[in-house]
Amino acid sequence: MKTILILDDMMMCHEKLGLYLRAKYKILDAYDTKTAHELIKQQKPDLIISDVELSENGDREGLSFIEKVSKEFPGTPILCMSMRNYRNASEIAGADKFIFKKELFNNISKYIEEYLER
Repeated sequence: MKTILILDDMMMCHEKLGLYLRAKYKILDAYDTKTAHELIKQQKPDLIISDVELSENGDREGLSFIEKVSKEFPGTPILCMSMRNYRNASEIAGADKFIFKKELFNNISKYIEEYLER
């Protein structure tokens, strides 16, 4: 079974993505970058889905995390998500794809299969 790590500080996002994904994939949930990094080192997920804004004040901590992880674990696909447009910034940071959260929720299988069902 393939493994997906979800990094988002909002429980609702984990619940919504998990609803679609848990039947077919092993899901690792992380609500902060420290936990996410540890899970990546230990579990070696097949795909990382990361939010950009990881705090209530709109801090773009997710971009720094994506940059670090893309260098440390090359070859692990990273889908970056946000409610706002961080397409250019996420690609510069090393994400394989940027997706608006609403679009991701509406077409989750399309995006997951693009990276896991090759």
